[in-house]
Amino acid sequence: PPSTAPSESFSIGKHQVDLREWTVRSEEGKTLLLREEEIRLLRFLLAHPNTTLGRDQLLDGVWQDDIFPSSRILESYFARLRDIFEADPLHPRFFHSHRGLRFAFYPKGHADPF
Repeated sequence: PPSTAPSESFSIGKHQVDLREWTVRSEEGKTLLLREEEIRLLRFLLAHPNTTLGRDQLLDGVWQDDIFPSSRILESYFARLRDIFEADPLHPRFFHSHRGLRFAFYPKGHADPF
C-alpha cells in the first residue's frame, strides 16, 4: 500500500520546505534553517492536515518522551511558523490557534476556522 507519511519536500504558500535539510526557501530565494522542534512540529502537522488538534495531542505527538515543555511552547512555535510562512501573521492562512487550546494546520490555506 502507498505510504501515508508526509513528503520530505513540500510547499507552504510561496515557501519550499525540505525536512531532510531542515530548511525553508522563500520566494525570493532566501534560505532559513529550522530548529529541530519546528521540524518535529511540522512533521506532526503534516500527518494531521486540516484537523483541529488539542494542546495535549500536539505535546504528546511532537515531544513524546522528551522533558515536558513549558505551557506556552505551542503558542511560541506557532507564532514562529506564522512569522516564517504567513504573508500576514496576524491573519494566518496556514497555522491557526485558538486561545492556546486548539491548533490546526491547513497546507493549502484556510480562513480562521475558530
